[in-house]
Amino acid sequence: LSCMVDDWPDDALMGAVMSGLRDDIRVELLSDDNLNIGNCFAKACKVEDQLLKRAALEKAKTHQFNKNKM
Repeated sequence: LSCMVDDWPDDALMGAVMSGLRDDIRVELLSDDNLNIGNCFAKACKVEDQLLKRAALEKAKTHQFNKNKM
């Protein structure tokens, strides 16, 4: 993104990147005091991976619970 625009300050670039993220990922990133334009994408990918793993685990737990109820 930064190579596509000239003379944008980092906070404007961060705003553009953050506005394009899913809400759950954005919330996680906003709590990071060390976030900058250089590491934002990598951290967003990491957060998304963690959220997907958490969702898969919850789905597996629910499936196992429903299986045991029968």
